[in-house]
Amino acid sequence: MQNYEQTSARPLVKMHLPEFVRGYQSGLKQCDPCQEPLTDKDLIDVLKAFDEEGLFREENEELLQWHVGRLLGQISRESAAERQEGIVILIF
Repeated sequence: MQNYEQTSARPLVKMHLPEFVRGYQSGLKQCDPCQEPLTDKDLIDVLKAFDEEGLFREENEELLQWHVGRLLGQISRESAAERQEGIVILIF
């Protein structure tokens, strides 16, 4: 398992929130390279699950920051892997 410094992943957003950063780092480290990349449907399902778990309530702000950061870390890791493999994504 590689860490952030060993990947070509670069943050897609500027990060200032400590819990978001911790989640992002977790997403980079914990992402299974053998796992299929997230699809648009997967992303929507994850956001729906966040809502169902009540993560958008004010009292869960730090937990939401961590989970969104982790998701972004996973996406960044997958994006870096695709760049290394030369995969081109077409959007219509």
